[in-house]
Amino acid sequence: MSKIKMTHSVVLIALFFLLCSPTCVRSSVEGEALIKSVKHGEHSKAMDLINNDTNVNYQDKEGFTPLYWAANRGYKKLAVVLIGRGASVDHKVDDGWTPLMTASGRDHPEVVETLIKAGASVDDQNDSGNSALHLAANRNNPEVAKLLVTAGAPIQQQNKEGYTPLHWAAYLNNKEVAQILLQAGASTNIQTLHQETPLTLAVRRDSTDTALTILNYCPNTSIKGWENQSALETAHKKGNGDIVRYLTELHHPCTFNYIGYRLDEVRVEACILQSCNLDGTWTQLPRSNPSCDCFSDGSVFPHGAKWSTLCHVQVCNNGKIEITKDTCCRVGDKDYPQGTTWENGCIVFTCESGVVVQKEITTICKHIMNILVDGGYPMNGLVKTVT
Repeated sequence: MSKIKMTHSVVLIALFFLLCSPTCVRSSVEGEALIKSVKHGEHSKAMDLINNDTNVNYQDKEGFTPLYWAANRGYKKLAVVLIGRGASVDHKVDDGWTPLMTASGRDHPEVVETLIKAGASVDDQNDSGNSALHLAANRNNPEVAKLLVTAGAPIQQQNKEGYTPLHWAAYLNNKEVAQILLQAGASTNIQTLHQETPLTLAVRRDSTDTALTILNYCPNTSIKGWENQSALETAHKKGNGDIVRYLTELHHPCTFNYIGYRLDEVRVEACILQSCNLDGTWTQLPRSNPSCDCFSDGSVFPHGAKWSTLCHVQVCNNGKIEITKDTCCRVGDKDYPQGTTWENGCIVFTCESGVVVQKEITTICKHIMNILVDGGYPMNGLVKTVT
């Protein structure tokens, strides 16, 4: 078996040398040498190879280029030279990493700045969906994060697990990076595939410093995260007193007229009572301000209540009774309630929503009309007789 493998390898090598010209072989050897010298920090050798017109975009079998290793190692001068000779700033290796990503993850701000100025994409994502900003947040590199945010890196971009850069900062308690992202407008309410917000993730991971930083940017604290628990529920479960105290005693999620309100604290707006929710919204309470109650016939009606009397629909408005609808019909000096019918002469009338409506002719008048018709009286005469 070993002889067969050796024969196969020899054949492949032979084919390579047969098909590849001497120039091709030289380019490959020098390309490998350039990658190796950059990777191991052999700057003089690398410069000699570059000056000897070695292909600066040469890739090894895993797709690595000289610029990738210069970015990975933080060699700014070599990076500048390689870029000047035409090295691709956005080339991706086999797992989708770019020079900017590896420089960001390894905390090389000078190389990051060089690559950005050379036009490197700040939007690219690797095979896991992580961008350069994700990696800066993951490795707690605030200076790099600031450079990327300033260059327009998307701060809400999610990886394949649904993590934004802020999620990574929360997960690893990287408070400084979290602050940079939040100041740039990072959302505190985006959820991962496991429904985690940056806050619920920080609380679950005991990243207290970052959690308290996020709380200063008014997140929706009612969102359920891991195991369908809110940040407060998770903090209770883990015994994180700082988070519990902040959410229940110090946190003022609601504001009104520049005044902060704690959870469940009630405010009065005119006659309406509203309770503060954790997400900063208000819930109107079923009861109203007692000072706005109305009193009628021995009964107490809260603000906004409606009730009917014999002839009216009334409403309590800020302690005053207002008539919103007159349901009676006044005929002469008499009031007829809604739905009442009465006769006047030969006509039957009814009261409908305060309006007198003529309905029909009375039974006795109909009988008289029939007698008259049978006696040969003309129709006009009948109408005159009836009316």
